[in-house]
Amino acid sequence: MPGALFKENIRMETGITWEEWVVKLQRSVNELWSHEEIRDHICRCYGVSGEWGEWLAAMYAPYLGRTPVGVTKDAGVQIGVRKTAAISVPLAWNYLTSREGLALWIGSVSAFPLEKGA
Repeated sequence: MPGALFKENIRMETGITWEEWVVKLQRSVNELWSHEEIRDHICRCYGVSGEWGEWLAAMYAPYLGRTPVGVTKDAGVQIGVRKTAAISVPLAWNYLTSREGLALWIGSVSAFPLEKGA
């Protein structure tokens, strides 16, 4: 659910309160639309910027029973980083399961069983 800071910013930027946005979106958004379709609808029909259309679509998602990308059930919002390396799978696995690799991947652990189901 949107916090007080988001609610204040959306009111300042659009002149419409969050509660008013929810009513507008409930009346105009098809629940089968994708996130992108909802965002584009908000921008086109209500004249908001792409950034605010994105925010409104993301914050409205729970009203449609959706979980926004990056939001988890227990941990809140998570951010991930990915990097592609030009190495073989066995070399990558050997590094990740080495003492140095485990420290980067799992953190400080005394033992970590490297077997299925562990």
